Amino acid sequence: MKSARFHPFLIVALFSSAISMGLWAFRHFRENQIGYAIVFSLLFLFFLSLLCFGIISNRKLKQK
Repeated sequence: MKSARFHPFLIVALFSSAISMGLWAFRHFRENQIGYAIVFSLLFLFFLSLLCFGIISNRKLKQK
């Protein structure tokens, strides 16, 4: 089965989403809203992992 590439616009969108979630997490940690901060930190890590997976997947497909 042939793998599909991640579109570059999707990678940019994941990057901007990860940055915004990280900023929201920092804002909520600073305001001592720990519950929101944990949720946004988890979302930041999720989007960051999707971003890394997309970049690595595209590089592997490009080398084939």
